[in-house]
Amino acid sequence: MNRNQKSVLVCALGFALLFGLFPPWRFVLEWGPMHATKQVGHFFINSPPNVPSDDSYLVFPNSTNRVVQVRLDFVRLAAEWITLLITTTGLLLLLKTETRQPPSA
Repeated sequence: MNRNQKSVLVCALGFALLFGLFPPWRFVLEWGPMHATKQVGHFFINSPPNVPSDDSYLVFPNSTNRVVQVRLDFVRLAAEWITLLITTTGLLLLLKTETRQPPSA
């Protein structure tokens, strides 16, 4: 492994750590048998986003019997890690250098 490949690997590990520490979150809005989700972005793992006090984010603001939950968005997190894995693998293969063998006598 050459120096460029090591740099790519260190950066990829740093991004994987950041993706794990700041995962994507979503609101899950449930009322009766229906539900909807809203992506709210990336937040620190120990401090998820708060549900806003106003109803501006709701699909049906005046509905009753609704439940709002904050959940990790595992699908987006997996997509981020898979994209990182594919990109890192491609860069490692692209930056691979051939080592020359000394000619045999």
